[in-house]
Amino acid sequence: MAYGPWPGVVLTHPHPLYGGTKDVPLMVALAAGLTRGGFVVLRFNFRGVGHSEGTFSPDERVVSDVAAATTALLAHPEVDATRCGLVGYSFGAWVGLRHFAADGRLQAFAAIGMPLWDQSPAWFRDDGRPRLFVTGDGDDISPADAFRPLLMGTERARLDVISGADHFYRPPHEETVVTRVVAFLAEALAPPP
Repeated sequence: MAYGPWPGVVLTHPHPLYGGTKDVPLMVALAAGLTRGGFVVLRFNFRGVGHSEGTFSPDERVVSDVAAATTALLAHPEVDATRCGLVGYSFGAWVGLRHFAADGRLQAFAAIGMPLWDQSPAWFRDDGRPRLFVTGDGDDISPADAFRPLLMGTERARLDVISGADHFYRPPHEETVVTRVVAFLAEALAPPP
């Protein structure tokens, strides 16, 4: 039996003004799938959401929430700080990409159903770290055709389109998302040979 330290993953949730919390079904399924896959998972609510203190505001404070969660994960004694990633869903992916682009401590990023409003090309800059963008072919908030130009010229970023899925990734699409994200992170965060 193998013992840690283990690779770690921070999960960021959808927009709370539309019911997003760390407890939406896809977030729970991702946490369970990643844990089964051998990852330490930190799933949290943005400030002012659920039982988190403060007031929610979709500004730089949510990015600092992700930074604080990342710091907490990396400091955990059972986490291999050289093998950590970030997974965001919808609004959480939008915030997560902003943080990932600025935080070199993270080695991989996966976005699920990321809205494509207010995106900076700098956030998509190819810095050599692997990135996965998952969307459904019926996801009108995260349309696959809008991603393609953003990912042109990036060697370590890929787009994964799930046939028949909309923005909510209800079963059976939920398990497809979990399987693909876990496989991506298992490869991206594998220990060195």
